Amino acid sequence: MVTPWFMNVVMLAPGDASQASPARDPHLSVRFPAGDIEFAVSEIALVGPIASCSLFSPMFEFEDMATVRATAGAALAALLSSADRAASHGPDTSHISSIDRRHFLRGLLTEGRA
Repeated sequence: MVTPWFMNVVMLAPGDASQASPARDPHLSVRFPAGDIEFAVSEIALVGPIASCSLFSPMFEFEDMATVRATAGAALAALLSSADRAASHGPDTSHISSIDRRHFLRGLLTEGRA
């Protein structure tokens, strides 16, 4: 999802990830080919629970919409690339047990933008 204020990876969350109960953890770890990514879970009326992971906020560093679209495409491609492929093309991430958004952006996305 791209807005003038942020770029997020957004997906529908499993129904049991709803924040209806205060005892529930507001975070959800989702396994992608690139690794485990941490999402924040929230609820949208008439939609249900969603999971989102912030990629960029604010969006001031982008000069134009073409760059935003290219970056979003590179983020999606990196997310859907296997961890083995990403490791062979990027920095050594063997010391990282799962990919958090900083490692995701610094490690995988920088290769796509180079």
